[in-house]
Amino acid sequence: MGSKRGKWRIFFDIMDVLVKEEEIKRTRLMQRSTLDWNSFKKYFDFLLENDLVVTKDGTENVYKLSEEGKNVYQNLREVKKVFEVK
Repeated sequence: MGSKRGKWRIFFDIMDVLVKEEEIKRTRLMQRSTLDWNSFKKYFDFLLENDLVVTKDGTENVYKLSEEGKNVYQNLREVKKVFEVK
C-alpha cells in the first residue's frame, strides 16, 4: 500500500514540476504531479489565487512560478531536507 501525500508535499510536488519545466500547460502539470483532476484543481487554484503561480506573458494556458512562488518553493525545499529520512 502506498503512502498518502500530505498537502504540503502536494504543493511541493506541483511547484517542483514548475521549477523543472519552467513553463508548462495545466494538463501536463497535473500529469507530472501525479494527481487526479479534482485534487490538482484544488491545489493549483490555491497557488494561482495566492500569486505563487502565474501565466506566462501573452498566454492563457501556460504557467510558471512567480518570484514569490520561487521563494516559497525554496523554503519548502529547505523544510523537506530537514525531515528527509536518511
